[in-house]
Amino acid sequence: MKCVEKDTEQTHICLGLPGFAIDDDRRFPLLVLNNVLGGTMSSRLFQKVREELGLAYSIYSYPTSYADTGHFTLYAGTNAEAATKVAEIMLSELDAIKEKGIDQQEFERAKAQIKCSYALGQESTGARASAIGKSQLLLGDVMAEETLLKKLEGVTYD
Repeated sequence: MKCVEKDTEQTHICLGLPGFAIDDDRRFPLLVLNNVLGGTMSSRLFQKVREELGLAYSIYSYPTSYADTGHFTLYAGTNAEAATKVAEIMLSELDAIKEKGIDQQEFERAKAQIKCSYALGQESTGARASAIGKSQLLLGDVMAEETLLKKLEGVTYD
């Protein structure tokens, strides 16, 4: 763990975990997990830490994939007094998912949200160009929309 002390009112917390390379199909279940844990305003972390407890002004998670590796990050922006509590909750939510998993309703909602977000993202030429460029650079090819959606749909609750 690395801590950098600065004289500021804000505290930024990043918990980094291993993720998956861009050509690893395990990144699709990770997208679902991300959505449930911290990927949206209805996620566990956002609802508990920001909405219920008011401990952070920003909290989310995100996966990042590169050509041969990746990472999964949980982020929170809070004040120094709440930082320890926020970090404990982040770790607690990870432990809860590790021990109990997610429920079927969370799973179905997450997949539906990902598909809707993807469809909306296709409306933005900038987002489309960025996705095509990243895929071309890292994979040497561009994954067809049908293939991507099929891989996402192939993620099962089990």
